[in-house]
Amino acid sequence: MMRLARRAEGGDHGAVAVIVAICAIVLFGVAAMAVDLGNGWSRKRSAQTDADFAALAGAAFLPDTATAISKAYDYLNTNLPRDDAGATVGPLSNYSDGVQSNGEITVSANNQQITVWVPRRRVNFGLAGAIGFNALTVNATATAAVKSPAKLLPFFLDTTCDRGSQILKDGNTAPNLFPADSPHNAQQPTITSAVVVPDPIPAATGGQITIVGTKLDPASVVVWYTNGNLHSQGTVLPTPPATTTTLTATVPPNLLSGTWYVQVATTAGGFSNDNPAQAPTFTVTNANCGASSTGDFGIIDSPRKPPPSNLSQSQDLDFNLALGIDHGIQCFPAIAGTCATGINILPPPGDKSCQVTPQIPQPGGIFDNDPTRDDANCLATAGGTGAAATTQGLITGGNDAGVSFTGRLQGAASPGCSGPPGGQNPTSLTVSGTTYSINNDVLSCFLEPGKSLQDLTNFSNTGVLSSAIADSPRFFIVPVLDETQPPQNNGFVPIVDFRGVFLTDETPGSAASPTNGITLTNSGQKISQLTVYVFSLNALPVSLANTGGTLPYLGFGPKVPVLIN
Repeated sequence: MMRLARRAEGGDHGAVAVIVAICAIVLFGVAAMAVDLGNGWSRKRSAQTDADFAALAGAAFLPDTATAISKAYDYLNTNLPRDDAGATVGPLSNYSDGVQSNGEITVSANNQQITVWVPRRRVNFGLAGAIGFNALTVNATATAAVKSPAKLLPFFLDTTCDRGSQILKDGNTAPNLFPADSPHNAQQPTITSAVVVPDPIPAATGGQITIVGTKLDPASVVVWYTNGNLHSQGTVLPTPPATTTTLTATVPPNLLSGTWYVQVATTAGGFSNDNPAQAPTFTVTNANCGASSTGDFGIIDSPRKPPPSNLSQSQDLDFNLALGIDHGIQCFPAIAGTCATGINILPPPGDKSCQVTPQIPQPGGIFDNDPTRDDANCLATAGGTGAAATTQGLITGGNDAGVSFTGRLQGAASPGCSGPPGGQNPTSLTVSGTTYSINNDVLSCFLEPGKSLQDLTNFSNTGVLSSAIADSPRFFIVPVLDETQPPQNNGFVPIVDFRGVFLTDETPGSAASPTNGITLTNSGQKISQLTVYVFSLNALPVSLANTGGTLPYLGFGPKVPVLIN
């Protein structure tokens, strides 16, 4: 019996050894698979990374499809993860043969997206080979798109006023009474005549006005040009002697078209001509870009995606100003590259807009009345001045349809930008009794080394401005409308180009003023005028940072390559 017990006991030890051996093999296999699969996963991630970067490398050159494909292939040729079977990246021809396993690069029909398939890579197993697993293959695909920065605001220019310093918007209110000199006294100046040269004065160049009168005080004479509200002060040149009865003053360029009224103010005598009906006048022609007799002044009526929804025209405007237009628009017709080449197929010259009837566009035209589309090429110009909505969108912010928003210009200064000479950045601006801190950048802050604002006057110059301009709320992009199609109230007009715009009154010949392009009404309740400097998108860097989102690519200008899949 003792022998049998000992035999039985010995048999148990053998069973344990067998179990341990089996478990060891299983654990070894699991460990081997973990090591080799981990290596495979790492190689898969490497392949995906290279697919992503190859797609982005190509997207930066869209819509030039040939260059985009070549750059994506070059990236793969330099960085493609290794293959344990010794395979190479293969010839470029592999990437257009329709076989994804050996690599493929395709471009979308609108030339704004590129998709890259990395060739399959073999990953040999090491330890896992002991349990019958020899290798696996990894692949990856990525899609990138070229976009434009979401800096599109609901203003427009026309081709007669699409460069340099421009007045983008003005309230165009009826003339008010001049400020009265109170009390009247024996030293009140008078104006007996005013002669302007040339007559009428072209807005683009300005002119001169010679004033003849009495009791003109050379120490404090100011010539005022008024169109509803105080617009600007003329510079008296030269300083007259104390006994003079004649003053010569400059009429600055870029005043609004229409009738302007002349005053003289002195320290001793107050204002001449309290009533505009008694004041001399002069006429300025072709001053405002996109102006109309009803006071539209460059405002676009463009709808927004919800939320919020069911917005009125003024609510659309203030949201679009604060946040930017939230959908894409294109040149007329919707063919990529027409803006860049200057080849624009426009409606017949006899037509007044993009529309055959209020509901039917001209052939090739797409109305901007559906915010879910990104291909509209006919913009509706807004009726009314929109001054209150413009003030909310740019400065004060507000709450519409239950959604609050901040004025676009509220915020800190861009790094390294000190504002106008003698001014602060940010600066304070008081509207209707409330003071706001607003950005006060000037355009010269964003010049590349060795460049000047004068370089912006030549539209063929490239790379004049740095990518830092994308961070400034004063920089935005606006469409240019067909000059042969006068803006119609609530009518649609074709887009023929796009321009970069910076909100400032700085020019190549003069520094920014303390107001830096923003003029309020006399009562300080709303914006009366915006002065901007307009330049070609060629002046911007090829790529801009993805600041504040992106829109579908405009067809030319600065690009933002974005990975979308």
